[in-house]
Amino acid sequence: MPGPTCFLFACAGSPSNQVFIAGGHDERKNALKLAMVYDIAKDDWTMLPEMTREREDYMLVFVAGLFQVVGGSMHKRLE
Repeated sequence: MPGPTCFLFACAGSPSNQVFIAGGHDERKNALKLAMVYDIAKDDWTMLPEMTREREDYMLVFVAGLFQVVGGSMHKRLE
């Protein structure tokens, strides 16, 4: 995975053989706005625009052609 080292990120697969990755924590446990997609067939990573805010304890789902970050908290405040 390119970019900063991250842990506890969320991921979701799409019907078009792509895996979407979002958020997570860095080595210092700071929540990240990171978003990227991995194309399985091409073995290629693409960075996506950052999320508008950090998230922790959330889910990532793929619905109706879009990936969505659902729930979670930001700085321990429930969203």
